[in-house]
Amino acid sequence: MSASSATQALWRRAPVWRRILVAGILSAIAFIALSPVPNFRSQVTTAPAASTQIDATYVSPISAPVRSMLAERIAEAAVAQEAAERAKAEAATALEQARQARAELAQSQSRSPPPTPTPTPAAASLASPASPANTGMGLVAPNPSIPSSTPPVGGVEADRLYLITNGMNGAAGELKAAGRSIPLPTGPFERLAVGQETLGGTRQYSAAFAQFNGKMLVAIVVVNLTPRAEKIGTGLRSYTPCARRDIHFIEVAANEDFGRQECRYINHIWPNPWDGSESSALLRSVATALKARDSQLPGALLQSTFHFADKDELLRVFYYFNPEVKGIASARTASWAESDWHKSYLARDARRIDYLSELQKWTNDWAQFIKPAFTGGSPSVPPARLARQFVTR
Repeated sequence: MSASSATQALWRRAPVWRRILVAGILSAIAFIALSPVPNFRSQVTTAPAASTQIDATYVSPISAPVRSMLAERIAEAAVAQEAAERAKAEAATALEQARQARAELAQSQSRSPPPTPTPTPAAASLASPASPANTGMGLVAPNPSIPSSTPPVGGVEADRLYLITNGMNGAAGELKAAGRSIPLPTGPFERLAVGQETLGGTRQYSAAFAQFNGKMLVAIVVVNLTPRAEKIGTGLRSYTPCARRDIHFIEVAANEDFGRQECRYINHIWPNPWDGSESSALLRSVATALKARDSQLPGALLQSTFHFADKDELLRVFYYFNPEVKGIASARTASWAESDWHKSYLARDARRIDYLSELQKWTNDWAQFIKPAFTGGSPSVPPARLARQFVTR
């Protein structure tokens, strides 16, 4: 009997077993056909969306108090940075003001346009061992080292070029300087230094005079001028201090390059660098003369300045007053900008405000008495109240 015949015979002899096998096969087919198929694509695309939502709604594990503290520290850092920037800007401003103050001190002699100024032989002849010759003003010497017979300026004796009539008993004095009549405050003045330089071939004379009360310096008067008989011809560049806006008072009528110039102003002067190399030779000589007298410069001087110039002539007069005469002490500081008299600090002392207010009135009133020295008009004498106002208590 063949194998297939045997199988067929077995299938016919076991009907129950046949039915069970057929039912199992049909059940398996039905289960496979009717069961739901997993949506793998939906699961894959949905996962990133869930992740995105989680990122968007992420809550920091840092607590609210810690976040508040961090925010405060960030704000404080921003404020500190802003304060540092402001301090840096103020320091730059103070440095520039100090540079301008030093430039003003060094510019007691004005510079003319080309040709370049050349010192005259007379200037070199006056240089003394105590006051070496300098390129700006080669002619300087303290009063104790200048005998009246020495020809200090242009071959003319100092005592003849600068004639002082001291005003006593409250009356104003007079300085005759190269033919110009310049009013002086009351009291005895003595010559401290003289100098000369050349402006485009024209001599410019300079001199400093001082008044003392014992060893205390009361006032200094510095004069820069050209002789009436000698013309500059080219005029001078505009005067830098007449354009300043960081000083206590300024009144400008004109300040033209190589043309008419007229202004008056008030500034506090930090005299510490007068004996330094950046100062003019005349002021260095003044510092030397004060040391010879055993008199010291105060912490600050108040300066009232009158400047006149045109194409042919120059007259500049500086009146320096010591506020200690009025009982107002001035601390010695490291710079002009740090002085007690700087505009930023005036509100600390009402006496300084009053002093400057009175000095401004004095400057405006004194102008009418000094202007004829430049214009050539008839000089008049200042009243006693002006003459003694800042040199007596």
